[in-house]
Amino acid sequence: MNHILLLQFDLLKYFLMAEAVMSILCFLSFGVDKWLAVKRKRRIRERTFHLWMWALGAPGGLLGMNLFRHKTAHASFWISAVLALAVQFALAWGIVAIAYR
Repeated sequence: MNHILLLQFDLLKYFLMAEAVMSILCFLSFGVDKWLAVKRKRRIRERTFHLWMWALGAPGGLLGMNLFRHKTAHASFWISAVLALAVQFALAWGIVAIAYR
């Protein structure tokens, strides 16, 4: 029984570490793209932002959108980020719920 609980907490730990890394990358990508937009340089594709937000980067994506005031006028970014965040929260909640069963 304790081994299963430890495995669940290891899974949660790795999930949260992956989410932190992807969130940092997603956050930085919004900042870089904003800088590229100001400099009128080649930009990061919008689908790349969506992909990174769904690949566990939603918290950083939302923070980057707001802090850099970038892509905030696009409803698709808000919808994608909020849905991705909800799914990621549900995954983390599910891992914890299974661990305490």
